[in-house]
Amino acid sequence: MQRLNENIIFEQYPDTGVVIIAFTGGYEKGLQSNSFEWLKATGSYPYSRIFVRDTTGQMCVDGIDRQLDSFDKLLGALREIIQHLKATQIITIGSSAAAFPAILAAHLLKADYCHAFSPLPYSSLKRSLLRMDKRMIQLILRNGVFHYLSRIPFRKYYDLGKDLSNTNGHTRYFIHVCRHSRIDMKRAQYLSNFPNVNLIDYSCDQHTVARYLAKHKCLGELFNINNQNQLLKMEFLQNAITNKGYKTNPIHVAT
Repeated sequence: MQRLNENIIFEQYPDTGVVIIAFTGGYEKGLQSNSFEWLKATGSYPYSRIFVRDTTGQMCVDGIDRQLDSFDKLLGALREIIQHLKATQIITIGSSAAAFPAILAAHLLKADYCHAFSPLPYSSLKRSLLRMDKRMIQLILRNGVFHYLSRIPFRKYYDLGKDLSNTNGHTRYFIHVCRHSRIDMKRAQYLSNFPNVNLIDYSCDQHTVARYLAKHKCLGELFNINNQNQLLKMEFLQNAITNKGYKTNPIHVAT
């Protein structure tokens, strides 16, 4: 692995133009130095990979660290690495709070595909209030109202709905969510009406839908570049959750 700084690492796989960009980070600060998600899940394919870790606890809206302290600076760094890796196809990945930068980066970079797991689609207090999203209101205001208001002038991106409504005409988004997690479904449905967004809801009730899919041994197959255009029809996905104990329809796809 090569290292841009302590929060961005990447590797080039020879003779491939496919690049996966995987985001790590939540609403907690000070992630451990070795905590990059998706290393194992993306390791079985011959693709170049970039791993990004957010240490700010702000869904990358304030960048990821002191060096890259805005999303635009982060995007600039990613563009340089992508150029170095000679990317011809790009997939972005993220879960929960890290799904926000995965979707936003896919949109701004015109990535080919994005996989977002139980995404948090906004960091806006206004949007959270309008959506009656109590958990997001708590997270946004955990450092106090004054801190939130003081950061508003410096935040260019705060609502994925606003960004996705201005489609880039290229990226295809896959939103993975547990159907019986009410708040996750509500957030996912907020994004599902925008162009090229595919909502895939599974018969589970946990926020960590990626972990659920890994348990059913189909997480890695989601990132196979050859599966993307037929993904919604792939047997491994349709049968992802037919194990004993799950009585409802195993998968529902809304496009």
